[in-house]
Parts: sequence; structure tokens; C-alpha cells
Amino acid sequence: YESSLSNLHPFEATLADLTVRARAKRGHRTFLAQLGEVNELRKEALRLCKAAAGAANRADSKKEALEGMEAAQDEVRRLLAENAEALLELNAIQQQVAKLPVVELQLPTVVLVGAPNVGKSSIVRSISTGTPEVNNYPFTTRGMTMGHLYHPATGRKAQVMDTPGVLSRPDSERNEMEALTLASMQHLPTAVMFVMDMSGLSGEQSSIEKQIEVRNELRARFPRRPWVDVVSKADLPRHQEEILNELNWGHHSISVKTGEGVEVLCDRVIDMLEEVEQVLNSLGIATSESN
Repeated sequence: YESSLSNLHPFEATLADLTVRARAKRGHRTFLAQLGEVNELRKEALRLCKAAAGAANRADSKKEALEGMEAAQDEVRRLLAENAEALLELNAIQQQVAKLPVVELQLPTVVLVGAPNVGKSSIVRSISTGTPEVNNYPFTTRGMTMGHLYHPATGRKAQVMDTPGVLSRPDSERNEMEALTLASMQHLPTAVMFVMDMSGLSGEQSSIEKQIEVRNELRARFPRRPWVDVVSKADLPRHQEEILNELNWGHHSISVKTGEGVEVLCDRVIDMLEEVEQVLNSLGIATSESN
């Protein structure tokens, strides 16, 4: 299993691993246990076939050999029928992994990161060209919004990706959805838009203090990523704005509802994507073709 994952792109490997781990958390047997059971089934089927082939070679007649082979086929069918659940479970895992949303792995990507309920998906829709898609992952409780935009001068295509909310807590306590966010930041050619909501309406887990804790943790973890801090819902009254004013990093304020700040933010997004593309070009990695 680990060897197979190592042959995948790190982001795809993370998605596959999160998928099988989520199934185990829902009460299914672990993937490694399933593989072990199927491997034992394979070995038993192979033993039956080899024994039948040996008996056929020693048979006194063609009829006796054919009868022995038919009996062995019946034994293999019985074996597979008795262990059908293990085979069907493995097939279900394969189907789930095959249906994972497709992310263009070498395309410059803006990932929107932040606590839950801060307005990330609304921003994706406001800055994307066309209507974004809603991607569903087996280990998330809601769809993730994926949009695209094009460089106004070159026509180069880029991805704009909503991610699950991240809470202020150790990695060991984070769930599969948070792991997806971290994997997006770590394994894709990304610029980061960290989104905060200063209205005080995002819930207890997304308090202003906790949002800032998450922001500072991730900024320290990914110091070389192009980065922009965004305060959403600018049309709503702000709480504890003095906290934000005391911080030593600037931010963009936007309101998707009124359109305030959206155009300026789009310009900053284009600048960040150019930075990402320059890094990819320096590494000899081809990006998207012009629209």
C-alpha cells in the first residue's frame, strides 16, 4: 500500500489515503486489513489451481483431467462466493478513489484558507471566470468550490480552490478535511489567500482570536508561498477591529455582497499567480496553455 502511494503525486496520494482512512472511521475494515484478506484469498485460489493442474498432469485419461479441472473451478467459485464481501469492499474503495475530483496538479492555484464559515466559497465564485464547480470528497461534509480564472494579458489559466475550514489545534487532532487543506498548500503550486471574518458571526470555533492563531501558524509553516490576507463580509459591522489594526501585516477588505474590494483583490491574485508561474518556469514545469 505504501509503495503504491509513493508512485502517485503527493497530493493524489494524500487524497487516496484520506479516503480509505475515512471509510475505516465509518466502521469499515481498514484498507490494509482488506488487502490482507484478499491476498490470503489469492493464495488459496492459487493453491487450488496448482493442485488441480498437478492432478491433471498425473491423470490416466483426458476425461479424468477435465473432471478434475472442473471440480477445481467449482472450488474456486465457492471460495470467491464465500469471500465476496471482501472483494466487494475492495471494489467499493477502488470506485471511491476513481471518483475523486480531478485537480490539475501543475496548474498555478490560489487556495483560499481560513476557519469555517468565513466566506471562502463566496469569494471563489466572485473572482472566478464562469461558474465554479462543486467538488465532493468522500471524507468531507460539504462540497468544495473549484473555479478558474485567466490572466488578462496572457490568457494563462489558473485554479481558484476553496478548502475546508482549519481550526486552531495540533495536527494530531485535525480531521481529514483539515488534512485536505494542508495538503493543498503543501503539494500544489499554490498562492494562499487567507480569509478572515471580523463580524463575529462565524461561530465560537471561528472567533477572531482563533482565526489569527490559525493564520499565524500557517504563515509560519508556509513562509515562501505568495500570500494575501483578506477580511471578508466588509458590509457587516466589525467586532474587535482594533485587534486587526494592531497586527503588523496588511490586509484587503472585501464584500462579495456589495462588490467592495473585489476588483483590487483580483489584481492581487493575478500578481500572486505570476509569482507561482515564475517558480514553475524556473523549475522547467510547463503550466497551462493560453485560453
